[in-house]
Amino acid sequence: MTTAVNQSNALVWSTGEGANSVSAGCAGLSEARAAKGIGVIVALFVVSWLPLYTINTMLFFCPDCHVPCHLIEVCIVLSHFNSAWNPALYAWGVRDFRAALRQLVCCNTGNGGDEIA
Repeated sequence: MTTAVNQSNALVWSTGEGANSVSAGCAGLSEARAAKGIGVIVALFVVSWLPLYTINTMLFFCPDCHVPCHLIEVCIVLSHFNSAWNPALYAWGVRDFRAALRQLVCCNTGNGGDEIA
């Protein structure tokens, strides 16, 4: 993981001199952030669904194999959590959403420190 981050940082900062290098560096940085976000979403998808797919595939090819019911139930719940994590992850990627959430949680209304009436 650190190698990929180092390579993406090297790619971002290895742009040429001049006016176009600033915009190219910003675009590369934005692409690196997007790639990290997509990587997190894909990793959570795999963690959420792989156990259930593995059990279902095993039971398909080995109908006589025994899998405890509570393990299947935990895997089903884990797969359903993926539906809860995705909106949170997508929303967390939006800078305005993060600022509004911090403002809401910290009770910072932006009106000079007055408390909410």
